[in-house]
This record gives sequence, structure tokens and C-alpha cells, in this order.
Amino acid sequence: MAWLLDTNAWIHHLKNPGGPVEQRLNRVSPAETLLCSVVKAELWHGAHKYERRERRLAALTELFQSFVSLPFDDAAARH
Repeated sequence: MAWLLDTNAWIHHLKNPGGPVEQRLNRVSPAETLLCSVVKAELWHGAHKYERRERRLAALTELFQSFVSLPFDDAAARH
């Protein structure tokens, strides 16, 4: 079963290393954890808004490499 995290869950994961989200991620294979393009856009936006921009962008680049990203369009919204 796939696990699709929302933006808030990813933010919690990034801000709380070793926390419950990371523990869950460690229990499932990366293939079972999905991102979606909307979530990625929100995370990129947040990284650009705050201090330590380059560090935040690098962390996101590294994070995104491990997971499949699903496109999100009007058809996905209807589904």
C-alpha cells in the first residue's frame, strides 16, 4: 500500500529528525512512499521564503531523490 504524505507531514519530518514521520519512513520502502507535484511546489516555495535558503533547497533536492513524485492536474483533482 502506498503512503502519500501531505506538505505538513514532510515539514514535520524535515524539522524533527528522528521523529515519528522519519520512524515511519524507515519502516516502509521508498517505493511505498509517494510525493505529489503540489506538495513539492509548496515545499520549494517554503524553502525560498525563509532563511538558509541554499541549505533548505539542498535538503529538498536530497529528499526528493528517494521518492516517486506523482503529477497532479485537473484529472487527478477529479479522481
